[in-house]
Amino acid sequence: MLENPGDAAHFRWVFARFIEIGSGTELARELAERGVTTASGHRIDKKFIYRMLNNRVYIGDAVYKGTNYPGEHKAIIDREIWDKVHSILTESPRKRAASMCCRATGVGLLVDRHGGGSENSLGDCFPDDGA
Repeated sequence: MLENPGDAAHFRWVFARFIEIGSGTELARELAERGVTTASGHRIDKKFIYRMLNNRVYIGDAVYKGTNYPGEHKAIIDREIWDKVHSILTESPRKRAASMCCRATGVGLLVDRHGGGSENSLGDCFPDDGA
């Protein structure tokens, strides 16, 4: 595998951004807003993102018939970043979604679909005070 410096920077950004927000759905939405597409011009969806986040090629491994081998190519994602992403991925997506952050302020939010807060497309959001 030959590294394309421009593509490598995009992959590093995706991994880093996933660590920040913890949501493939939100990340796909951000990429769509930025107009980022696959090499063939298709929209990047959360399925594509999760496949990318689980692709061991980015950490320098080669996978053959389900077995990992040390690759002959240079890793473009540090093992520390890979481990952080995978520690997030081990948590339930529903639990991650329940502790999401406001895109505008970065403040943690709790979602109440029964009313009582500032309405958005997900329901009503309240600052997550850790309680």
